[in-house]
Order: sequence, then C-alpha cells, then structure tokens
Amino acid sequence: MTDPLSRILDAGLELARQELDGRVLDDAEVAALDFCDDMGAVRWIAVHEAGGGDEDEELGIPGITGTSISAHRRRGR
Repeated sequence: MTDPLSRILDAGLELARQELDGRVLDDAEVAALDFCDDMGAVRWIAVHEAGGGDEDEELGIPGITGTSISAHRRRGR
C-alpha cells in the first residue's frame, strides 16, 4: 500500500509526463502539477525519464533548468 503523499506525487508525475508530451493542461491540472513539482520535482523526473535536459546551474538540479520548463509549460496556453 502506498502512502497518500506518494499517490499525490505519482499523479503529479503522470501530469508532468503528459505536459512534456505536448498535452495542454487545464488550470486545475497546472495548479496540481505546480504543487507536485514544488514538493517532488516531478517535471525534472519526467524530463530525466525522457532522456533530456542539462545541468541546472541555478538550482543545482541535473536534467532541466527552471526557466526552460516554465517556458515549456506556458507554450500552447
């Protein structure tokens, strides 16, 4: 059995994967994804799984820069 936070972050990861694949999320989905991303870096995980990204010098997170994912998220909205 998975704990509640893991289930929430798993749902956020699924939204991050869909966003990365080009699906335009509605406002509620974006809000949920933003929350999950703040808690568990789900966008970074999705990009890393897809084999993309570079070292983020600003945040020290390998795989993706904060500005590039923000631009990606807002595209198509």
